[in-house]
Parts: sequence; C-alpha cells; structure tokens
Amino acid sequence: MTIFTELDRKFPWSFLGFLAGVTFGLFGIYTVFFYDKFPVLDIQIANDAPVFSVREQVPDLDILFQGSNIREAHQGLAVVTIKISNQGKAPIRASDFDAKDPLAISLANGKIIKVDMTDSSEDYFKNVFDDFKTTDNTITLPPFIMEQGRFMSIRVLALHEEKSRPQFSVGGKIAGINQLIVKPCQPTESLPVHLSVLRGDIAV
Repeated sequence: MTIFTELDRKFPWSFLGFLAGVTFGLFGIYTVFFYDKFPVLDIQIANDAPVFSVREQVPDLDILFQGSNIREAHQGLAVVTIKISNQGKAPIRASDFDAKDPLAISLANGKIIKVDMTDSSEDYFKNVFDDFKTTDNTITLPPFIMEQGRFMSIRVLALHEEKSRPQFSVGGKIAGINQLIVKPCQPTESLPVHLSVLRGDIAV
C-alpha cells in the first residue's frame, strides 16, 4: 500500500487512469476469451383464452364441435399463443438440433385441432413453419436458425378438459441448451387507481 500511496501522490491522475485502463482491459479480455456465450430458447405461453365460456348451467344447451357435443363431454376450446424466441447471447444454428430427438411441443391434457403462425421477427420463420409436423397432441419443429432476439409466435386451437387449462410441455435436444421448458402465461396485474393515473396516457 505504501508504494501505491507514493505513486498516487506523485502521479495521481495518471496512476488512476492506469488502474482504470488495466481494469477495463482485463474485463475486455475476459469477455472476449473466457465469457461463455450461449443461446437461450425461450418458450412462453403469451396468451391463453377460451373460445367460449358458459358459467351458468343452462338446460338443453349443446355446444357442437366437429359433430360432437363437447359441453356434454366436459370439454372446452382454447386459443393459445406460444412465443418462441432466442434470449441468449449466441445464435441457435440448424446444426445444433439432434435429428433423433427433435424439438417438440406437446399438449398433455387435450387435442391439438389447428396450428398457425401469427407473428415473427422475419419472413424466414414462415418457411420454417411450413415444415412443422402436427399430430393430435404434438407439434414437431424442424431445425432452424434463430439469432439473438429473434422470435416466432404460433397460435394453437386446442380441445381440452373443461376443468383445466391446456398444459404444454417441450422436449428435444439442442446443443448448448441444457433445459427446455414452457413458461406459463403471465397474468396481467391490475394497477391501483393512483398508479393508473401516474402511468396512464393523457386520457387517463
């Protein structure tokens, strides 16, 4: 400490600049050579809405879908939007996917009726969607390229058990990604009146 104090007294600004330069230089070397950059495939339920809702028991009310009375079978229809994005620091490459264990999103408690694409960060993902393979309860995605911050959103029409919401899971193997999960839909918080006034637009 005596040596540093003496140096700082003789060359205060230059010495501080030297220390700052060394610190940022070491941080830069760490970032370039040692800091691991991985992709993060984020799969989020962006929206989950019922197609119909019957809260009262109405006698002789039938709801027919594809020729079946789904109300009598205690089933419901839901439109679920799933957003798939890369929130990591590195791109996902087509070669990162394992052909023997492809990326697949499954519905555990129902049947997938229809799947379509609603939004994407670039037109490339519309071509990727054309190669989706869908069964009664699984959506299998082909290998694709997804740079950092890119996304695609798909909409799923699901026939599910009446007393529970559609439950999705994901499987598959992608190099550099240790865990794949489907994040549930985040409920929108209702703000108190005073916060609504402070955060709202001019109309509020």
